[in-house]
Amino acid sequence: MKILVPVKQIIDPLIAVGLKSDGSGIDTASARMILNPYDETALEAALRLKEAGVASDVLAVSCGGHSSKDALRAAVSMGISDVLLLETERAITPLILARLLKEVVHQESCSLVLIGRLGMGTDSNQVAPMLAAMLDWTLLPFAEKMEFHQGRLTILSRGDEEDTTLSTDLPAVVSVEVMMTTPRVPKITDLLKAKKAAIRVKPVADFDVDLTVQTTIAELRVAPSRSRGEQVFDAKTLITQLRSKARVI
Repeated sequence: MKILVPVKQIIDPLIAVGLKSDGSGIDTASARMILNPYDETALEAALRLKEAGVASDVLAVSCGGHSSKDALRAAVSMGISDVLLLETERAITPLILARLLKEVVHQESCSLVLIGRLGMGTDSNQVAPMLAAMLDWTLLPFAEKMEFHQGRLTILSRGDEEDTTLSTDLPAVVSVEVMMTTPRVPKITDLLKAKKAAIRVKPVADFDVDLTVQTTIAELRVAPSRSRGEQVFDAKTLITQLRSKARVI
């Protein structure tokens, strides 16, 4: 069994960022980029399956420009030996990414896709269900726990009100929650080796995939600052303030 794990870089959520002067997007020129934590968890889950003898190989895939290689090098430092960059400078929507991943799954003969439920920063949660639909595979969503037993995959799926146990035969797509497992911390020697690791590169133009972007961001704006709240100390004053100042929706 070969596992495919898509990975991406995100802006460090602990770092403050600003918008480009024309409002076309976020200014990432000086932002610190890190591996998406959800993808990092999916990588760890895949590696554990390989170490347990359940999987024969793990393929990490990223889509983007030259800087996307950093996400793949992070995967190498964790122990992934096979990494692939789908190279492009074009805008990639979740739909286009799902189409590209479908082609990679077929070309690389993968039977399981572990994909982080969210790409932090976009939080669209679209790629996993669209990819499963395109492949006509079972989708196991919101996986907090995962195990194989007698060749069958079982997950604990997080729900709003209660958790659900789901089980299926392969092939399958699993969207991984960040709390599924704790990713390993690479050693310094592994980080240094990852900098010299060979990365396979395939231009997205080589794939027979429609790369037309259907939607674009018209403008991003900084949210207006909010005034400080006002304290009231009794119900009568609260009612008076609500009547005189509250906005009627």
